Amino acid sequence: MTNTTKSTLVTLLALSLLIVGTSVVSAQDANKATGQFLRSPWGNPESVKAVEQGDFNAWRDAVAPKATFDALVKANKLKADGDLKGAKAVLDEAGVKGPMGGGQHMMFRGESQNHEAIHAAIENNEFTAWKAAMADLPNADKFVTEENFNSMVKMHELKESGDKEGLRTLRMDRLKK
Repeated sequence: MTNTTKSTLVTLLALSLLIVGTSVVSAQDANKATGQFLRSPWGNPESVKAVEQGDFNAWRDAVAPKATFDALVKANKLKADGDLKGAKAVLDEAGVKGPMGGGQHMMFRGESQNHEAIHAAIENNEFTAWKAAMADLPNADKFVTEENFNSMVKMHELKESGDKEGLRTLRMDRLKK
């Protein structure tokens, strides 16, 4: 497998994870009740103070309160059961920001500001819109193809219909190419 193929496959896998909602969750608000977790330890005053004092428990509480963790556990179970809308509702109710909760997605290290446009283009089967939304991503020239787009649309349709086995099979087939 060539480096270009590997790079394309990794990018496609990352993009498919973005689409199906499995990814790193990041918080945006400075209020710990709204989901301060998986952020830089310097993300809010409470976490900064805890780091300065070397207090792990205080840092953990500032970064990831128990309620946030409980919401993540519940949402993860719902997602694993194929209930993405239920998982999103749990995260929204808990104030958790992230790919399922509506915040900035970290999959492309901050380069996914077009996440909504990308997702909408796939949902609406609009290759031209997808291509435009993907243009600023690293290595876009290597993986933004009609074939890859059609695969993303098919994966989205399989996910929406609840066909986990079909989705898994398509992903494996894509990785073999």
